[in-house]
Amino acid sequence: MILNGKKTEVKDGVSVYDFLSEKGYKISIIAVELNGEILDRDKLKEIKLKNSDVMEVVMFMGGGSTHYDRQINYRRT
Repeated sequence: MILNGKKTEVKDGVSVYDFLSEKGYKISIIAVELNGEILDRDKLKEIKLKNSDVMEVVMFMGGGSTHYDRQINYRRT
């Protein structure tokens, strides 16, 4: 299968949830597109993968200060 543009091996029949968990993804902070369709997080355990699938995973990141900003703020105090 293709995961985020790179070919990777997947056992036919493994769930999206199990596959992504094994890859180290934190399910609560990602969005998953499989073969052009955004998946409902509640159904990730039900949907089974095939080697012909194409998956994109996007992680959500909160805003806020960067590491550089924290260093500057620390020096000001």
